[in-house]
Amino acid sequence: MWCASCRQIGPLPGNLASDAVPSFRAVANRPSTTALSIRIFLRTPHPAMPDLMLTDEQIDNIGSYVLGLRDPAPK
Repeated sequence: MWCASCRQIGPLPGNLASDAVPSFRAVANRPSTTALSIRIFLRTPHPAMPDLMLTDEQIDNIGSYVLGLRDPAPK
């Protein structure tokens, strides 16, 4: 997966290729992260990221995965 070359993509800490980018879990736990914000991010060119040319289905799948890493809300 392209993302794993720079980001921690799994739910558990591991080796990062770069500490300059947040893990998927850290992104998931940002209050501003929503399915829409992920969709917009992945559709917007970023100089440090490759041009992924993802389909809508792939973007939805990535968004669902990232949001699934969110820590449970405190009770």
